[in-house]
Amino acid sequence: MAQTGKPGRSRQPESQSPLSEQGHKQIMDYLILADKSQHPDIREMALRLAMQASSYEWRQKARVSPSLILSVSIILALSVATASWYAFLHYPQVLAWELTGICIIVFLVLIAILLFVAGRLSEKHLMAIFQWLWFYIRARFKSLKPSPDSMDENATSNDA
Repeated sequence: MAQTGKPGRSRQPESQSPLSEQGHKQIMDYLILADKSQHPDIREMALRLAMQASSYEWRQKARVSPSLILSVSIILALSVATASWYAFLHYPQVLAWELTGICIIVFLVLIAILLFVAGRLSEKHLMAIFQWLWFYIRARFKSLKPSPDSMDENATSNDA
């Protein structure tokens, strides 16, 4: 019998559901088992299996290939190394260290976003990285602000 459609693609039978629905059904079966079981060990294992199946399905839905993520990560790392090298060649050492620190922070944030898009980093950990970055920036700006005591000393030294 002649097959219609694109050659080389096998068609799924109509009775078979897509893999995403099968994965969802499997997770729900684990959760129902955990809910109905009287034994705490079975409940704990069913919940653990549901979480593992959920994270596996989430990783499988990632739209970005690992080789692309690796390529972009290597290009970003080389860019940071080049920028740091350039900073140390053309700027004073203190400023070069500051620029290198900024480059590394931007690199870490971009890598975290790439890993999140690839499905290798959870939303919880991505938000933890952003929270760390926020605290780091706040601490840096607090250390850059002159204290009121130093402002008083500068005013008295300028009056003399």
